[in-house]
Amino acid sequence: MTDLQKQFFSRLHIKEKESISFEDLNEILYAMAQTVPFENLDIIQGKVKEISKEHLQEKILANNRGGLCYELGPIMYYFLKDCGFDVHLVSGTVYNAASATWAVDSGHVATVLKHNKQSYLIEVGFGSYLPLAPVPFSGEIVHSVTGDYRIRKETTTKGNYVLEMRINNELLNAASSQEWTLGYAFYIEKADENIVNEAQKNNCRT
Repeated sequence: MTDLQKQFFSRLHIKEKESISFEDLNEILYAMAQTVPFENLDIIQGKVKEISKEHLQEKILANNRGGLCYELGPIMYYFLKDCGFDVHLVSGTVYNAASATWAVDSGHVATVLKHNKQSYLIEVGFGSYLPLAPVPFSGEIVHSVTGDYRIRKETTTKGNYVLEMRINNELLNAASSQEWTLGYAFYIEKADENIVNEAQKNNCRT
């Protein structure tokens, strides 16, 4: 077990396990949502640092901080990779349904995991809108306390897949909806640390 794995289990208050199965992911995703906040204090304080495995391990795991999507997504990616999963980062662009506008280009970061010849989206950094389970690329709907989620293959100017949501979130005082809305579009292709750092730079400019 790596130091990152040990710190990750401790940070999420989960008992250490030498081997993590696909079936364990729901518990891990729920625990992360409960313990690691979505926050932008570094941007507010002007203390933004380059995204790296070492920096995120120190900030989020050792110092008990949170972060934004381009920090939360990668720390989950590093953990899953250390656990032996076939994973890679992806970048996307968030869609604001209320104003019908796109946010910062490629400003969102998430993880794609392959298991038994199937691909799944691992989303831990989309604010309060979290599936709390792997979302299959098959189009199957994932039900969460925050609503329903699904992935569709659709080519847009912002990606070749989209994450759609059907919100049902009394905790956020959000109106329930039977209509599917676009959460974000993303490219399935691998995003490396350079792309992740570019996402951080672009978000800091807004």
